[in-house]
Amino acid sequence: MVRPTSSSLALRLLALSALAACAGSRGARGPERVQDVPTVSALEALAPRGETLQVRADARLEPGEYELPAPGPDGPRAVVVLEGLSDVTLDLRGVVLRGGARNARCDQARGVGLYLRDCSAVRVVGGTFSGYRVSVLVDSCRDVVLEEVEVERGFARRLASGAAAFDETDRLALANDGERWLEAYGAGLFVRDSSDVTVARCRVRAAQNGLVLSRSGDCVVEDNDFAWLSGWGVALDAAEGCALRGNRCDAVARAVTPAGRAEDFGAAGFLLSGGSARNELVGNSARGASVGVRLAGTPAAPLHDNRLARNDLSRPLVAALVVEDALDTWVADGLVEHSPTAGFLVQDATRTLLVDNRLAHVYGAGIALQDGADALVAGNEFVDCDQGVVVRGGAGHWLGQNRFEDDLLELVLEGTRALHVARNDWAADDPDLHLRDLRGLGAEDETARVAWRRLADAQGDLPGGRALDVEFASGAARDLAALDDVRRWARRAGP
Repeated sequence: MVRPTSSSLALRLLALSALAACAGSRGARGPERVQDVPTVSALEALAPRGETLQVRADARLEPGEYELPAPGPDGPRAVVVLEGLSDVTLDLRGVVLRGGARNARCDQARGVGLYLRDCSAVRVVGGTFSGYRVSVLVDSCRDVVLEEVEVERGFARRLASGAAAFDETDRLALANDGERWLEAYGAGLFVRDSSDVTVARCRVRAAQNGLVLSRSGDCVVEDNDFAWLSGWGVALDAAEGCALRGNRCDAVARAVTPAGRAEDFGAAGFLLSGGSARNELVGNSARGASVGVRLAGTPAAPLHDNRLARNDLSRPLVAALVVEDALDTWVADGLVEHSPTAGFLVQDATRTLLVDNRLAHVYGAGIALQDGADALVAGNEFVDCDQGVVVRGGAGHWLGQNRFEDDLLELVLEGTRALHVARNDWAADDPDLHLRDLRGLGAEDETARVAWRRLADAQGDLPGGRALDVEFASGAARDLAALDDVRRWARRAGP
């Protein structure tokens, strides 16, 4: 382990600037440019204890392992700082920065490892961090690239829940009021008030959070590994226009008792909060997470126009997808297999379009709609679910073109209005039914069982289940142009 001294700091900083000046033309940012970055000798002279290394030009830091506690608790007092730079590459490949002892507890992590502020067209390649509350903090930047950065041990709060009971102090705040997330939770990588940031092929382990995008837009997050964490794999707060593709956020869980009972406490593979809008999540994995994807809007800050396609949310501990207080959410071609409690839970949301998803072996509801309006549940496959679709409250939902196989109950309907049910493929010709107070199936003077037969599919099969106090729409017709829009977008979104 190299323990730095301060004797030659000024000399080394001058050498850094001189080496950068001799590097020649910077050229375009890309893999070939790293070869032209000058190598700066060991960090023991560049960042002695209690001092910050100010990088002012292109640099490759000499590979090695360095124990360098952050000089202070915030970004400006990070170990390495880049501020006000443009068109610069920092090569950290082979460099390991440790904020404390290798075996220190995660809740003892302090400070910031690398801080970028007011930078544009800056690329950071490689680097392994350990023992910092935030390993890399990107603040008020544009067109920054973080690639192949690794956090092998970051900050995580100790959990108070145990075998006997859950502890409410473990619950995460889903609203990032002020700088709560940064100060209380930290992250491997934290991006705030920035745009056009790319995070690619990075990895975070042994930490609470992988990546946080706060008040940032038009970012690309692809092919990262943020699995086995205790908070969020990727969290979006007031983020707009971001694309998340091919990321692994498996086994992000907060609290599980030895008996296997789980409480999510706000943990999720992917979290969208704070009014986040127009984001796309495509081809990601959040298997075995407390909640695979959580869209946590509020009446004051609803989410809108977020789209998900081809995400594997199988084996959640609590639910694969939770959508709350959101507008115009699209979820297509998703996979949920083996859930102990629920597949998709949608509450107080408007125009949620759930299309062509597969939900299998769900010991609860495959899809549950609670209140809200105008959801479209179409083209989905429900196999071996306790309940295929559950609708409680709300109005104007449309259930059509779905296929049901080996479910205990296909439908559970309670207290909903203007419900469309059309062109589904049921599995039972003599189902178990519990029906009361049904209206709008076109035969008000008939018994509920006779009226229920109007829901039969082309083979004459009927849905089994419960329907209590349900008002069906007068006809099955509805403008399904949105269904075609979802399918076209999902095809264009890529594999």
